[in-house]
Amino acid sequence: MAFAPGEHGPPAFLIGVDVMKVHVPTRGAEDIASFLHTVGEITLTDAEKRIVSSDVPENVALDRFYLIWTIKEAYTKAIGLGLGFDLSRIEYDISANTVAVDGVIASDWQFETSQVTVDGEAYRVTLAQFVGSGYGTGTVVPFNQGQIVWSGASYFVRKALRQLKGIELDDADTRSDK
Repeated sequence: MAFAPGEHGPPAFLIGVDVMKVHVPTRGAEDIASFLHTVGEITLTDAEKRIVSSDVPENVALDRFYLIWTIKEAYTKAIGLGLGFDLSRIEYDISANTVAVDGVIASDWQFETSQVTVDGEAYRVTLAQFVGSGYGTGTVVPFNQGQIVWSGASYFVRKALRQLKGIELDDADTRSDK
């Protein structure tokens, strides 16, 4: 994954992942409408503001917001900038199902998203991956929840480090501490 170029050059893969709980944060927002207005004012384009403020149930508006938010966050994480990038430069067109950056379809990128439920709580998960010229479409496609593997953080880090170093996992490392 890319967070920023290191001392050995740029990252080999540009991949960003964002996961957000679909809820109204308890700090600073009184209700869904005020949350969407406050946060949307600085992060959403005019078209996106219409998407989340249209005549839809509040839970649909909130899920649309987090869909848009995770697309933007996954992309900016992939390019190594995170919140340092003006999120209003990225636009998700819900009717065309495309992502554009500075008005240009992100055709070198692939976006996958899903809503998952963990312990009764809804989460929006989005992956952005640079796939290169001619390989992406800039569209957002759903991924199957069966593709998601839940692991504890320590297990995930150990497994990732060993795989990156080419070390085979032994039985003790494959036990589930998920």
